[in-house]
Formats: sequence, structure tokens, C-alpha cells
Amino acid sequence: MPRSVFSVEPIFSPDGKAIAFIHYVDPPAGATAQSGPYWSLRIADAASGASRALWSAPAGDGARYYGTRSRNLFWGVDGQLVFPWERSGWVHPFAIDAARGGEPRDLTPGAFEVESFLLGRDGQSLIYAANAGDIDRRHVWRVPLSGGAPLRVTQGSGIESFPTPGGYALAAIATDATHPAHPVLVDRAMTPLGRKVAAQDFVTPEAIVFKAADGVEVHAQLFRARGPGRHPALIFAHGGPRRQMLLGFHPSGYYSNAYILNQHFAAQGYDVLAVNYRSGTGYGRAFRNAPETGRGGASEYRDILAAGRWLAAQSHVDPARIGIWGGSWGGYLTALALARNSDLFAAGVDFHGVHTMLRAVENNLSPDAQAAARQLQWTSSPMGSIDQWRSPVLVIHGDDDKNVDFAQSVLLVRELTARRIPFRFLTVPDERHDFQRYANWLASYRAADAFLAQTLMRKEPLP
Repeated sequence: MPRSVFSVEPIFSPDGKAIAFIHYVDPPAGATAQSGPYWSLRIADAASGASRALWSAPAGDGARYYGTRSRNLFWGVDGQLVFPWERSGWVHPFAIDAARGGEPRDLTPGAFEVESFLLGRDGQSLIYAANAGDIDRRHVWRVPLSGGAPLRVTQGSGIESFPTPGGYALAAIATDATHPAHPVLVDRAMTPLGRKVAAQDFVTPEAIVFKAADGVEVHAQLFRARGPGRHPALIFAHGGPRRQMLLGFHPSGYYSNAYILNQHFAAQGYDVLAVNYRSGTGYGRAFRNAPETGRGGASEYRDILAAGRWLAAQSHVDPARIGIWGGSWGGYLTALALARNSDLFAAGVDFHGVHTMLRAVENNLSPDAQAAARQLQWTSSPMGSIDQWRSPVLVIHGDDDKNVDFAQSVLLVRELTARRIPFRFLTVPDERHDFQRYANWLASYRAADAFLAQTLMRKEPLP
């Protein structure tokens, strides 16, 4: 079977006689957003293996398969199959009768995104984490599979993710502005399981909304430095790009670390703006699948540029001392910002970023179309604008990175050297993309802190 065809998420029926699964095909290069359908629900007989299509996604919105980061198919005791679909423009769980098929029912209607979902212990209710009514946080909800009003299970201004039932209890992972991820018992007034450690003297991030030059609305979190006067400032660009930064600690270890560093920068006197740029999650399918992102035109950089200009216009920010940092896709955007707009971004820290977006083009395109696609990849790359690069940069990369080739950073520093652009290069020996050793995180973050203190806080030239 070719790699572009997939059968995923197998689940047994309650009686064990059948298996349901999701079958999907990757769209070809150049396919329009409304083409399709590209996926279906199928049921196979467990004894014979014979399968049938229960339901196929129609063309239009939701014609391409997109699932959550958790399990995506459940079979309830009443014969309902529950699966994710973006028919409304948001990731929601839908239910369909496994015997009769028919039109799927949206179990969680509304303009919000469901991060993860699962069936309750009774097999007749749905438990899910979503940003309903609180777009930059997540909370746990419950709704009957038969329909009805959803009930918010967790209260307050924290962040609750990944609900997990066990016996008659319900647990989740909780965070907030001062507490990193910790397990809680949701049905016992958020009782912490184990020791809950609070960070001291953290600022509470503020929700910020602004618009890019093309009118796209962008959400961000501002970590305000304490004290009067104009401060140096930083943009934080997350990786992924399928991520959403939140108004508190992130449940992911990688971004929990980044949150702590942003808090440290705020304590050091920087105003820090963590930007949820287009192509990220949490704001619906149109935002996540925004046109011309990445190697197709880097449209997400418009949001980074708008964020830098928003900071420059604030009375508490020194517009001559705005920097940027990020890892992975955030490293790519950091390098792109310095290559395109060293006039705005005075320094940057680039963790394991992508610097050339060139890759093989699919052969269903004509030779002329392939050449145009390759040229677009180049102009979407930091390397495509490197002759405009002037600002200093710290490049950090593990030399055993299996996600972003270490050669991407070697290529960049070689080209910076040739143009006499000031830089520092920290190679982390025998490290992967998400560093395994805590000591390497500390060494890298300390190097970033020292570099930005020199280039932004004190404005000293690199020797």
C-alpha cells in the first residue's frame, strides 16, 4: 500500500465481533481546500476480515482527515462511534450509529476546539478538554452521547488537559500561571495528586489580540516586566507549528521549560510576547490551515512581524531593543525574522531551526510548476533573504537531532561567517531535538540569557 494511504485508530465493538477504523488518503499536491473526500469510517468483521464503508466525509469543509493528539475513535455501549471531524471549521467529536450509519451528530457544537476526548466509564457519555469560552486555556467538560447541554467539570482560571477516568474517579493534568503540570482528581475539587510546587514571583500573562497586515487576527500572551520606563522586549515563537501557547504553564515538558524561560526574561526586565501565529492549533481549521504557510510562502511570518511592530508601538517597550527566540519551527521563524527584518529585530536565539526549506517537489506537477514551487520554497527560507541579515544571533543545536538535521545550522553559520554577521554557535554533543539531559537545557538557556543580556539589555557588540 502506498505511503499516502492509511488505516488508523482500530477499535473493537463492545461484543468483540467487529473492528472500526479510520481510512484516509493524503491529498495530492495542488489539491484545492474544497476537494475530496479523502477519508471514511470503515467496519471490518473480526472473524473474516471483510470490511465495509460506514460513512465517507463529503467534499468541502472537513473533507481532509485531522485528528487530535490522543485517541480518535471510540465505540460506545449503545452502538455509537465517536470520531473527530472539522465540518464546522473546528475540531469536534461527532457520533454516528455503527449499524445504520446516517448523518453524524456534532456532540460539542460551538466556536471552540476540542483538544482530546474519550468515553466516560459508563460508555454513554463523552469527556473532553476544550477551550470553549476561554480560547487561551483548556478545561474539562462532559456531555451525554445521546445529546444535551454540556457540563463544565473543572472550574477556575487554571488549565486542565488530558482527562483520564479510572474506576469511579476522573483525573486530569492541570497547570496555571504559577504551577507546572501536575495530576489532579477532577471530581474531588481538583485535589492535587502528590506535591504541587508553585513558582515564586511569576507574572500572570495577559491575553493580547492584534491583527497582521493582511487582516488575520492573532492571539498572544504578554509577560510584562516589572518597573517603570521602557524595557527591552522579546518575541517567543513556538515550534510545531501545530501548537498553542496558553495563559499559564503548558502541559508539554518542552513548552513548560519555555514558559519558565519567558518568566525568567520578564523577571530580568524584558517584556515577552508569546505569539500563536497562523498554522497553530486552538483557533479553528481556517487558522491552522491558513494558505501560503511554511515553504508555500511563510505567511505565518506576517504574524511575527505584526507582533514585533505591536511591541515597538507600546509605551513600555524600547523599539531599538526588540529580540526574538524560538525552537524548531520557532527557530525557523527566528532566523526568518533576522534575515528579513534586522531593522526591527535587534538579536535572536535560534534553537534547532530550519534554515532552508528546499525539498523534493511532488512529480504530479509539470516541470514549470515544479520549478516555481522550488523557487517559492527558497524565498520562504531564511537563506533566501540572508543577504539582508545584520543582527547578531545565537544558534543552538544538538548534533544528533533526528527531527531537524544538524546540517541546517551548520549551513547557516557558514553563510553568516561568509557575510561577517555576528553569531555564536552552541553545539550540544549527542543530543536529540528535545534534549534528553536536563543539564543541556540549563546550559542552553543560560547561554541564551547571557547572549540576550549582552546584545539587548546592555547593547554590547559581540567580539
